[in-house]
Amino acid sequence: MEGYTFICPKCGKEFEDAPKDWKCPYCGSSLNLAKKPKIFRYRIMGEGNTPLVKEKIGGKELFFKLEYLNPTGSFKDRGTSATVQYFLKKKCSSFIEDSSGNTGISTAVYARRVNRESYIFSPKTIAESKKKLLNLLGAKLTITETREEAFNLAVKMAKKK
Repeated sequence: MEGYTFICPKCGKEFEDAPKDWKCPYCGSSLNLAKKPKIFRYRIMGEGNTPLVKEKIGGKELFFKLEYLNPTGSFKDRGTSATVQYFLKKKCSSFIEDSSGNTGISTAVYARRVNRESYIFSPKTIAESKKKLLNLLGAKLTITETREEAFNLAVKMAKKK
């Protein structure tokens, strides 16, 4: 059944095609047909699947998701990867972002990886180290007076492209 996935209700595994007997090859449970189409996303640079670490602090169990292990050191890579994949299907030629740091860096890295230009609009409050990194990544960086101005210029450029 093209466009749908099969899900094991017991172990949660998903399958593009159901085995002949409609049973999960991992736990033997009968598979269910998913009501939603499968959305396929691949990893551009290995983002996601960051470890979850459990620590006991003050008698309570706490869990820490180590998002700094993403390619640019930020959880922003997850959203950037999905955005880049979506717009590549739309045949976009560049990526435009207003950012004061991590989102802009993530956008510049992913755009570079897929051979596209990136245009980053940042307020003057952006850290000097982030400006240098964006320039090293080949982003076309525009510094504005305010965050709102950065947003407005990014929208204006996006409407032109």
